[in-house]
Amino acid sequence: MAKEVENILNGKIKHGIISIPEGSLSYKSKNEKVFYCEGALNNLPDAKALITAKAIRDHVTNLGCDDLLLVLLSGGGSALLPLPKPPIALDEKTNLIKQLANSGAEIKELNTVRKRISDLKGGQLAIKAQPAQVISLLLSDIVGDPLDFIASGPTTENTDEPADALNIIKKYKLMDKLPESIKTVLNVSDVKDQFPCNNVKNYIIGSNKIAIAAALKEARKLNYLAFPLSNEVTGNVKEVASEYVRLTKHFCDYLSGDLKLEKFKKCVKACNIPGIHENNLEDFNNITAKDKNLCLILGGEITVNVKGSGKEAEINN
Repeated sequence: MAKEVENILNGKIKHGIISIPEGSLSYKSKNEKVFYCEGALNNLPDAKALITAKAIRDHVTNLGCDDLLLVLLSGGGSALLPLPKPPIALDEKTNLIKQLANSGAEIKELNTVRKRISDLKGGQLAIKAQPAQVISLLLSDIVGDPLDFIASGPTTENTDEPADALNIIKKYKLMDKLPESIKTVLNVSDVKDQFPCNNVKNYIIGSNKIAIAAALKEARKLNYLAFPLSNEVTGNVKEVASEYVRLTKHFCDYLSGDLKLEKFKKCVKACNIPGIHENNLEDFNNITAKDKNLCLILGGEITVNVKGSGKEAEINN
């Protein structure tokens, strides 16, 4: 993203800081004012990412009303922007999130706590950049594209109540394990910061939905009977793959005449694949050119099981 922005703006950037994953720096900026900083090895917050996050905070707090801040966000951005609210230390913050996850907290609950104890997430980056104009370009890796989930929403208004995070921690009975620094931050009854809605614009430029639309266009160019079914697929890859096999067989049986429409709908509905609706199947039934090779297009966010740790870990899928 940063490389393309540099090419497009062609030297007009006054200053830039790019926080990228450890080991991914293969590009040398042509602009001496743009700094690429690696960190967050294995997508985990670390000291290097923390240093970069501090540099980003220090830079945006010095912007004026005539400045434009361009923010590039993608999946993994949360680990690359791991600045906790003072006096919380980074390891205290990461330990709390781990404890919540191990206690069964849902992703929305984790995100609520993460935003509450972070200095840049939950809209704080945009707030600290005021009075500058802020434009964020986002690559979404999350089903449904919720702006406040992508990199924990540093330029998205945080609509959580200040007490929500504390209530979540109490729910999972972790209050006794909290360090004093986190208790201090959580117990501050601060008024919500006024989010500068008029000065901030967020644009999703890449997402599952956009990728599926592009795949559909290319498949039809290749003369396939291409059909989009869902962009909301979740689950374990092994289980999802088995459901894909069943789904494909049902479509083939329907096209060959072995399944009538109503039976076809029931069979597809029985497949455990999120996001497939009856309207999709009605639309497919209305397609007249069914003599082409079939291409079903689905997308989402699925998981794999990893045995062991490190680069040599075995992926059992």
